[in-house]
Amino acid sequence: MSERAGRLAGYPAMDQRQTLAKADAGIADAKQCIARQQGLIEKIARSGRDTRAAEELLATMHNTLHAMQAHRRTIVTELRV
Repeated sequence: MSERAGRLAGYPAMDQRQTLAKADAGIADAKQCIARQQGLIEKIARSGRDTRAAEELLATMHNTLHAMQAHRRTIVTELRV
């Protein structure tokens, strides 16, 4: 069991569900930010400007979303224990 999993296991199920709800909210927010960034990239591209920095930010946003989703999976695993 990972150190993080061990810490979650010590919390009551309600606290774990609250943690899961927070993770879900964060993931939803991240997806909205990604959609907004994609729209901004399209707007920048239509104006003929360089989109590289915006695209690099978008890649970072995707990486962050993937980390958030992995964290959520850890929480769900702990809820099943």
